[in-house]
Amino acid sequence: MFIENQKKLFEKYPTIFNSTKVDPASPSPFNFFGIECGDGWYNLLDGLLRTITSHEKYAKKNDAKYVPIKVLQIKEKFGGLRFYYSGGDEFISGVVTMAEAMSERTCDVCGDVGKLRDTGWLATRCETHINGVDNV
Repeated sequence: MFIENQKKLFEKYPTIFNSTKVDPASPSPFNFFGIECGDGWYNLLDGLLRTITSHEKYAKKNDAKYVPIKVLQIKEKFGGLRFYYSGGDEFISGVVTMAEAMSERTCDVCGDVGKLRDTGWLATRCETHINGVDNV
């Protein structure tokens, strides 16, 4: 993801990303690589993070045992979004699973409707971007 879009998400959801600090004893891939997916999934991630933030406000007030999430890694793998984290609850698990499933129907380049394709490398692409990013 372009650094500008990463910065937008970091600024928009500081409570989620501020908990993701570099720990020299156990550094996570997120600390080194940031968000490792196409810009087409920006809106998908924005919706996921908005939902998580909203739920965490409620959960922190109503559940003494709730552990806020810590982002470990956000990336593309086998053509789909992977959102790795610690903490949270069943609700967070459900919305993450839903976002990961939606990524396999969303072009990772532009965000339009896409499908998981195998062109030697698994990727979720629309008809315009089926052969890559250069044919815009």
